[in-house]
Amino acid sequence: IAALIAAGRYPEARAWASAMSDGRSAWLALADIADPAFPGPRGGALAALDEAARAGRLPAEFLHRLVTVLDALDYQIPIPLWEAASRSPQPAAGHLPATGVLSELKAAAERREAARTILLAMTALGPSGIEGAHMLALGDAIRALRRAGVEREARAIALEALFAGWPRQLQP
Repeated sequence: IAALIAAGRYPEARAWASAMSDGRSAWLALADIADPAFPGPRGGALAALDEAARAGRLPAEFLHRLVTVLDALDYQIPIPLWEAASRSPQPAAGHLPATGVLSELKAAAERREAARTILLAMTALGPSGIEGAHMLALGDAIRALRRAGVEREARAIALEALFAGWPRQLQP
């Protein structure tokens, strides 16, 4: 399922994940997040992550990253995910761009200047890419890309931000 999602073969990944009944429904949530053409209502598969968060089975940094991405993509975030993330300090590490870059990013997105928004998003994320970006820069980059009309690129960043830390199994 992970390989299919990484390859962008979301319908096949959803078919495999739907056939599983042992906690792999979290893969449906990742396919939802990554797929710009997701066919159903967004966020329906977040319940598996919601349960894992309530049980304390998701690392704090991953929870913050997940909530940041979901918020930037305008998902209805389940309250237990918000609460689990808020119980730990928000990560302060990561690249923050120079003063003014996030403002320029927002302005370019509002003018729907796709190419400029993409370049400014790359600048905002920093030299280490998505893994090295501050949560604020990550969320702002995804929001701006969506606002500029480049949903596919926004979701690609969301996938990259979550994929490495995505829980492979949610049951204890």
